[in-house]
Amino acid sequence: MTKKKIVFSSLIKQIDKTMVLASKESQSFYVENYGLIFHAYNLKSKYLKRKRLSKREISRLENQRKEKEYQKGTFKKNMRALAILLVFGIFTGSGLGVWYFNSVLKSNVNYLQYNVEEYLPEYNSTFVKLGIRNESDWDSFVEVAKQNQITPLSSSLNALDNYLLALYNAERATSYSAIGIGNVATIASQDVYSAKYFDGNTYSFESISVGILQVATKDEMDANSNMVTISNGSSVKQNENGSMSANWQESERITSQQYKELTGNHLNTINPYIISEQTILNLDSVQIVDNGDGTYSFTLELHPIYSVLNYYKQVKRSGALEADPTFTSITQIVTIDQNWNFVSFDTTENYTAVKFSMGAKCTGNLYTELEFNI
Repeated sequence: MTKKKIVFSSLIKQIDKTMVLASKESQSFYVENYGLIFHAYNLKSKYLKRKRLSKREISRLENQRKEKEYQKGTFKKNMRALAILLVFGIFTGSGLGVWYFNSVLKSNVNYLQYNVEEYLPEYNSTFVKLGIRNESDWDSFVEVAKQNQITPLSSSLNALDNYLLALYNAERATSYSAIGIGNVATIASQDVYSAKYFDGNTYSFESISVGILQVATKDEMDANSNMVTISNGSSVKQNENGSMSANWQESERITSQQYKELTGNHLNTINPYIISEQTILNLDSVQIVDNGDGTYSFTLELHPIYSVLNYYKQVKRSGALEADPTFTSITQIVTIDQNWNFVSFDTTENYTAVKFSMGAKCTGNLYTELEFNI
């Protein structure tokens, strides 16, 4: 065996030893990012010539580069923390080591490093596809679409266009309700209930989670005010249809801006995720399905960081978590009607949450039914 092969073999053995000590997340990151170095070394003579990239592809690759740079730093931090963990485990017992591991390695994502404005949707191009070029004419888009024989199934519209048209309709509705029922599967299952209302005068949002923990909050704001009243719930009652109710007691009043800083979104937000060209992973392959009852559905796979730059705060608050959650996947099945009104959201999330200084894998499911102008 040559000297070079001996050195290379020794290096691989050291890498294997390090990977045994690392967490599953760190292993995955190590293999994905550092394993490719050796693979690329062996195949460097077979590199293909670079193709000219579109602006969208360039933007996506730049976002990936920034994300990998952050993850590299996080990996080094995790390895240092792991070394300290081993020392604590040896000299003080596993208890302090476990505490340090969960306290230091709370989240692999620093959401604050991202600029939310860069991931928000752009409406104008969608309305242009309907033949509407002046923003003052947006309110009549349903009539214009019908005149031009455009439906949610038309080839001129993709899933994002249909979503944005429905979102525009929702944001100008005179009233609405959005009732969500679901659960979070983790170490111990939690039942969850979400209810958003707007009666034309007052916005209201109830969020209740019941299981090993009980967390209930209710937020209210008058349409002509910028003050939000926050109430805590007790004596939660679970009904046979999956809905929940509680006894509410006012705890504080804050401004709408303070509320956004607390929860990530304003109280009148219909869907907490950022859904745009930058946040939909499968935009080019999404199929719009005719359900045969006047409704249409499409499944969006959302970026686990960019789409939750506002929403992660809500999850942290509703679960009374000790750290920001780290998402790994988000899927949302959106159903709309022929007039571009939301009918339902069927959402599945996978993320890691930290509670009691312990990290836990969670799978959340929430089915939300919506009605407008009721």
